[in-house]
Amino acid sequence: MASAGATIAVPAQARFFDGHFPGDPIVPGAKLLELIVAQLAAAGALEPGPLEIAAAKFVAPVRPGATLALTWESDGAGLKFACRAGAALVASGSLRRARSR
Repeated sequence: MASAGATIAVPAQARFFDGHFPGDPIVPGAKLLELIVAQLAAAGALEPGPLEIAAAKFVAPVRPGATLALTWESDGAGLKFACRAGAALVASGSLRRARSR
């Protein structure tokens, strides 16, 4: 299994914080997953094309301006990822190529 890592810089201000949540902004889970997938694609860890989210867990809030450490491991069928803010796990999951229907 091959493994690797990268950094995700969460912007201090962005439209996706609007209304999520006023006075206590956090990154929406769907946006966090989008940032993770974009970083994986930029690192060449994902082939172009549709993906299946086999699993995704969001275990702690991500605040504006956070710096996240993303690690992943390829297992042949797809990849598993973990995303941390400092030592705290904030998200984990697994992705794979979408099966044709």
